[in-house]
Amino acid sequence: MTPQLTPVKKRIEYIDLMKGFCIILVVLYHCSIRFNVDIIDKALGNFRMPLYFFLSGLFFKTYSGFWEFMVRKINRLLVPYIFFAYIPFYLIDLLIHRGQSFPYFLVQIVAPYNFTLWFLKSLFCMSLSYYAYRMLMKGKSDLIGAVVMFLVACSAYFLSEMMHNSGKDLILPLRLNLEAIITSFFLLPFMWIGHQLASRGFLSMKFSNRFLIVLFALFLAFWLICSQDNVRFSRALFGDIPFLTVTCAFSGIGVCWVICYKLKHLPFVSYVGRYSIIVFGTHVPYILLLKEFGTLPPFVNALITLALMPPTIWFFKKYFPRFVAQKDLFPVPVGTQKTK
Repeated sequence: MTPQLTPVKKRIEYIDLMKGFCIILVVLYHCSIRFNVDIIDKALGNFRMPLYFFLSGLFFKTYSGFWEFMVRKINRLLVPYIFFAYIPFYLIDLLIHRGQSFPYFLVQIVAPYNFTLWFLKSLFCMSLSYYAYRMLMKGKSDLIGAVVMFLVACSAYFLSEMMHNSGKDLILPLRLNLEAIITSFFLLPFMWIGHQLASRGFLSMKFSNRFLIVLFALFLAFWLICSQDNVRFSRALFGDIPFLTVTCAFSGIGVCWVICYKLKHLPFVSYVGRYSIIVFGTHVPYILLLKEFGTLPPFVNALITLALMPPTIWFFKKYFPRFVAQKDLFPVPVGTQKTK
């Protein structure tokens, strides 16, 4: 099968759809919804977070240089990280506990109670690491780059093992930060693969239905067969056989890609995918607030939380766009060099 190239649109609809499916799976997971089929629950847990790192690699740019790159990542990742660590949770705390835990909120940047924000911290670390990798690998062959990626992931796995085996006395804030950093290095190959594909015109390619069916079957088989227990990327746990965890994650990404490539667009799913960073920052406060009204079935919590997302997205886009990565809070120092 020879792929055909077509012009890349400003927005690629199926990418938003991929992000939408993933963030909905994240919401369902945090609402304690499980499929109660061991192999499916494991497979979903192995690929949710790696998908976002892969998608970030598809659109990775070094921009005009380090300072522009840094300011853009601060605006898109650190600003929402800090904003969502404080604003939603403090409002929820005022409502539920009448502000009794106010001193805790002084350390939210270190260890946010909005636990899902670990992803933004990890993605920021990964972006800086990948920028450094790109600078160091200039002029080097793709084979050398692949070897470096493999060594980085292996090193992260061994660091994780050392931390979980002998670092149990670490104070919690330090441990949480170390886990996010270690995960960013372990999953760095996903950003690398995404960037490698994008640089080779992947986003402009068209594929035949026959080719997609074969890919889907292969990806689905590997995704289910290679799924691993003991995988929690937020805690730098990479499974008993990390190679299978990585294979499962890549295969799950492939399954999601084939489905979304064919569907292209689903209104609600694509919408929450386009603004997934807002969903990331607000869904956990909603879930905790719902629990204060009694023990509702998990699927009811999930439906209410997801139903609240469109108005929530509208609200934060309209009144806080510079804090939720829709506009820049800090001016971006745009240079004259070409982006890469």
